[in-house]
Amino acid sequence: MSEAEESDAPLLPDERVGWREWAAALATALLIAAWVWRDIVAGGGLFGGDPYPYFLPQKVVVARAFEDGVVPLWHPWTGHGYPLLAESQAAVFYPATQVLYRVMDVHAAFHTNLLLHYVLGFVFAWRFARSQGVSFAAGLLGATVFVYGWFPARVSLEWAAVGAVWMPLCLWLTERLLRVPSFRRTAVLGLAFGLHLLAGHFNLAFITQLTCCGFAAGRCFLRAQSGSRWKPALLTPAAIALGVLLGAVQLIPTWELRGQSQRQGVDARHDPAYGHMPPLYASQLATGWLYWHTPEMKQSRDYRDSWGAISADTVSVEAHLYWGIAPFVLVVFSLGRRVRRQAATRIWMLLGIAGVVYSTGWLVPLTKRLPGFGFFIGPGRYTIVAAMAGAVLAGLSLTQLLKTSKRGVGLIIALLIGVTVWDLEQSNLAIRDSAIVETPPYARLNDSWVRRSLSERPEFRVLAPMPNVASVMRVNGLPTYLGLGPEQYFTSLFRQPTGPEDSGATFPGEQQLMDLKRLGVTHILTAAPLERPADGLEEVFSAPDPYFGTVWFTPTSTTLYRIAGAGGRVVTEPESPSRPTIRAKNCNVVEIEVEMSAAGTLTLRDLDWPGWIVSVNGESAESGTNDLGMRTVQLPAGRHVVRWSFEPQSFVIGVWVSVAALILTFFLLIWRPRCTADKSGDAAPPTV
Repeated sequence: MSEAEESDAPLLPDERVGWREWAAALATALLIAAWVWRDIVAGGGLFGGDPYPYFLPQKVVVARAFEDGVVPLWHPWTGHGYPLLAESQAAVFYPATQVLYRVMDVHAAFHTNLLLHYVLGFVFAWRFARSQGVSFAAGLLGATVFVYGWFPARVSLEWAAVGAVWMPLCLWLTERLLRVPSFRRTAVLGLAFGLHLLAGHFNLAFITQLTCCGFAAGRCFLRAQSGSRWKPALLTPAAIALGVLLGAVQLIPTWELRGQSQRQGVDARHDPAYGHMPPLYASQLATGWLYWHTPEMKQSRDYRDSWGAISADTVSVEAHLYWGIAPFVLVVFSLGRRVRRQAATRIWMLLGIAGVVYSTGWLVPLTKRLPGFGFFIGPGRYTIVAAMAGAVLAGLSLTQLLKTSKRGVGLIIALLIGVTVWDLEQSNLAIRDSAIVETPPYARLNDSWVRRSLSERPEFRVLAPMPNVASVMRVNGLPTYLGLGPEQYFTSLFRQPTGPEDSGATFPGEQQLMDLKRLGVTHILTAAPLERPADGLEEVFSAPDPYFGTVWFTPTSTTLYRIAGAGGRVVTEPESPSRPTIRAKNCNVVEIEVEMSAAGTLTLRDLDWPGWIVSVNGESAESGTNDLGMRTVQLPAGRHVVRWSFEPQSFVIGVWVSVAALILTFFLLIWRPRCTADKSGDAAPPTV
């Protein structure tokens, strides 16, 4: 059947979705999101977990780069720098990032992006449920189960919402492709896969791809005719391949980083089994906040040592899986013959079981060397497949039950959704590691005296408790916290203690003080005055700091020390008669003005990386690397302007591959060849 002929085919009942239903689903999504995140809507912000140590430091660089009119390829303020685009979670080329961080401040953009994806995730999950034979009203409950059963417990992990939203959309587009195979629908599905990859943190993208392939295989296996039933399923891997090509601008730099990161192999620094769901903990589906989801249980972490648990460590956020009591009862009801005989029921029972089994970590020893599986940690994230299974199965059961009742359906659904939202909220509050505060730390940045002190000169580098939080102030800081980062950052030299082991001990010790100077650290920040500061420390100021006091939960005092004799980020050998001056043009370019009394070496104590090129007085020069992996250049006597620019070939190659894939996608979207229709009786016209 050609694309032009599709409109003459009869509509399947579950495919009749008009604009009124779309509008009602969107309104419901907005209403629930506004209620669940009412404190954010009122102006509050997330605090705790990863927003301040991980995501906001990245978004600050992204927003600043957009102001400067450049692509944020490098993060200059975390540690000794790292390739920001390659790390992926900044989602530099993701459409929402490109729009929100250009028109809003960082804090507002971050939270708007979060709420946007809760709304989109709800609508997409509802639409996919409708395609599986779930009624309009039951689909609203199913969407509630998927989004508010899986997302909020992981609210401190931005990728949980930004990545998970694409699973129901890709599944719906896979369903449409299987119903009427065509190049156009393959291209649309490929676009969705590509956008998912641009969102960064590829773990959920990988899980979504596996789920779509499993779903397509199940759909084709259950078809009545066997002659060509597998042909449509082959288009799903083709769409995945197209998506990978579209996401090459993100994937190729990440692949380069991976080869020089702590994830080169499987060892103590990278255990793919970390973040599993112990088998007994799966009973949370029935007990939830009545037993497992309590602050006491989360604190004790007894679930780690429960029956069947593997030796790897885990946390409750990674292992969370809960549908709600009412949806759980509906899922049990789906085992009945009337619901079980439906193809969608059988497919999602199998996929849900597969997701739960893999989430236990039992299969990791078999898969950790396989492409894709070994790259990621957190088998507990495969519970998202079980979350989708619960949403579909609960929706199918409710659809069957409502067929016998013609009156009061709206009231029943409203009550079910209301009770389920409350039920899920109680569970999530006990598990999530982020709270919502009325005045978040970001709102206090402009009042920070530490920020004013350290932003005077870009040569400064500070050692401070809680990794990366100084980066939010656009101040270079140690230590670092990265899920995927340069291998050096996971060695003991770059992971310096931020305070004494014992309160009465001298800090820093003699060896650590030498190491800090080699690393370019000029200041040490503490949550309270040191009892015995080392002889090489000079106190700059001590007073409560509005930003750090809030981040550290220590509003009483913050103390800043200067390391005497520390050269900072730029040093010369022999020593320059005047202090070298850094002129940071943007995140990808660093200029240094220096006067050399004799020929020697200038060292920029920032990480060297493939793609950094150097020029001296406008002429290309040879960039070197010292024993710590930092950038050096040889200079003659005299005044010089040294310029390092980050121009990685991996980014250039990725751009060209993505552009070529985009052209191919456009061609597939407008090309309308005459195709052979699938004869299984499953064909349907294009629908919305």
